Amino acid sequence: SFTIGIILFIWAIRRGRLVSSLIWLAVISLSAAIVFAGLFSKTFIKFNEESLVAKIRCAASKDREYDFNLEYTPVVKGKIQPAAIFPMKGKEWMISGDIIKWKPILNLLGIHTYYRITRLSGRYPSDKNRIALSETAYSLKGETLMSNVLRNILRVIPAVDATYGTAVYTTREFDKTFGIYVGRSGFIIRFEK
Repeated sequence: SFTIGIILFIWAIRRGRLVSSLIWLAVISLSAAIVFAGLFSKTFIKFNEESLVAKIRCAASKDREYDFNLEYTPVVKGKIQPAAIFPMKGKEWMISGDIIKWKPILNLLGIHTYYRITRLSGRYPSDKNRIALSETAYSLKGETLMSNVLRNILRVIPAVDATYGTAVYTTREFDKTFGIYVGRSGFIIRFEK
């Protein structure tokens, strides 16, 4: 409609029709506004896109050696995978991994942030407890070799904006489900209702 509006606007001006010219100018302006609103909306959605990558639940531990059990349920391409339970020490839990952040133009083309969840761990908020009581950590994937490849080799590829390790943590809350999301710059924890 934008192109047709321009053609008819030029035709109306040549014919000397002022009212028709103004009507077609309004059609052109409205069409341009719709196009720019659509582009802005698409850009906004792409740059704020988040994907659910895991669900976490904490439960009290029956084993006195551990403070709680963490139930980790990965979500791969929107499909819930089998859960695994990890006994944890600490008052908080943390999930960490690797991120590859692509250049903004690639995000507009539909390429989403690459992530790898590599470790689950329990943690204590204070340094005294960290030293006196041992925390727990579980490696989920071969983190050392692959993390070195991601952070040192892939960062020189022109399409890659940044590569880095990332971690998020929160306090343990029993019988509540948390969603782990990956956004454009890293992991996000959200309470699931």
